[in-house]
Amino acid sequence: MSTTLIRNVWIGLFLCFGIVADARAAGNFSITQAEDSITVADIKEHVNVLASDTFEGREAGSQGGMAAGVYLGEQYQKLKLAGGTKDNRYYQSFNGNYRNILGVIRGTDPILGDEVVMVSAHYDHVGYGNSGNSRGPTGYIHNGADDNASGTAALIELAAAISNLNTPPRRTILFALWDAEEKGLWGSEHWIKSPTVPRDKVKMLINVDMIGRLRRGVLTCYGARTIPGLRRIISDNNHVESLKLDYTWELPDNSDHWPFLQRQVPAMMFHTGLHNDYHTPADDLDKLNYDGIRDITRLMFHVTWDLANREEITPFRRSVLGETVAVQKQTERGLPPRPSRLGVRWSEVDAPSPGIRVDQIRPGSAAARAGLVVGDVIVEVGGTAVTKGSDFLVAVLAAASPTDFVIRRGEDPEPKTITVALDGTPTRLGISWRIDPADPGCLVLTRVVPGSPAGQAGLRLNDRIYKIGEREVADFETIGGDAFYQTPQLELLVERHGFLKSVDIQIPELPNR
Repeated sequence: MSTTLIRNVWIGLFLCFGIVADARAAGNFSITQAEDSITVADIKEHVNVLASDTFEGREAGSQGGMAAGVYLGEQYQKLKLAGGTKDNRYYQSFNGNYRNILGVIRGTDPILGDEVVMVSAHYDHVGYGNSGNSRGPTGYIHNGADDNASGTAALIELAAAISNLNTPPRRTILFALWDAEEKGLWGSEHWIKSPTVPRDKVKMLINVDMIGRLRRGVLTCYGARTIPGLRRIISDNNHVESLKLDYTWELPDNSDHWPFLQRQVPAMMFHTGLHNDYHTPADDLDKLNYDGIRDITRLMFHVTWDLANREEITPFRRSVLGETVAVQKQTERGLPPRPSRLGVRWSEVDAPSPGIRVDQIRPGSAAARAGLVVGDVIVEVGGTAVTKGSDFLVAVLAAASPTDFVIRRGEDPEPKTITVALDGTPTRLGISWRIDPADPGCLVLTRVVPGSPAGQAGLRLNDRIYKIGEREVADFETIGGDAFYQTPQLELLVERHGFLKSVDIQIPELPNR
């Protein structure tokens, strides 16, 4: 060990046994300034220290692991966090040389201040590796840059951003750096059995484990169904459209959120996925996506601050423990396509006499029964002129049955009217939906009809609608079709892959019968 490292260990021992004075967030940053303070440069600085050979892979209980704990305690002290143990210390020791590192920003609300939002990451790794924890080769330093120097650096940056805000949180925020996760979740398991705050006061744990390999922008969010409405909270706070959130129903048992879920304490985890370097000496600094870590940390900042300040955090959903990926796939499969109302293949006819030419007719279809023939050019449906394919699709979908089609046939200069008994039921918008008990106040799309106004506006299967016009979906006593037809142009607030955006839809006039 270097002289500097030995000096830091002695500082750490002082921190471990010395009482740290209480402190509250006392900065002068706005929310925007605090977000901007989370930078790639600062994240790199922490990761470079934690994943250096100096700490010899940060194995729990080893000299390197203890030294890493010293460094992290120093970061808490610089931020003037309060000690998170019952006697206001940073270090919660267990099983000999293992230490959780706990820092607190006290909530100031007279009612909500004793409620707690926890943010956690494990800071240990596997040292030199062995046959039980390494994918090889063993005997070499496993620096664990992604696992989990990335998450540890994110937590420190998040704590710094919140501690620098000009307004303290309403709820208490407890930052927990777990030791001995790699030995079997020992640190988080110890805390949940010997909590430093009443366990029933913990309203949410946000765990972060391996967020350093963001690929194709996909961030996995485990546990977003553990309280009703958490998905909306996370999506509301995602300000980066390229960050695509995968809200899986899977609840893995291999990280520090799991001891909390087992006790029905709401918990979730951010994760960017496993890779070939996982638990090998190749999990190094040069492989990390630092821009991705920054974006994820900023998302964590906004979600944590939201949870710490909202009026109410809903209780644990017990049914989440029975929800599986298989059930998710079945639920999100969607409805089968609607049958064709007319039963034709068609193409557009250009000027000077635009319309829709019938190229093929399915036997037994509405078109066949009505006497349409190949080559007919449809120019009007239910009183609505159709000169483009998009207009034609919308008119046919929305038309009542029977309805009149005006056509041109052959060389006859006079238009001809044919009454068609269309199959199926009319749809003006072109969507079907379901309700999700884990995400109240939204409509989950189970079908988007191709060519419909919704389809032409770009809506997709499993999009989530949160607002119709200016009204939240939650504000409607019941949702029927009329909710969408108040104005000819409809604005929807839609979530897709964890990002909210506005979608404008032109609602067609009802065709005449």
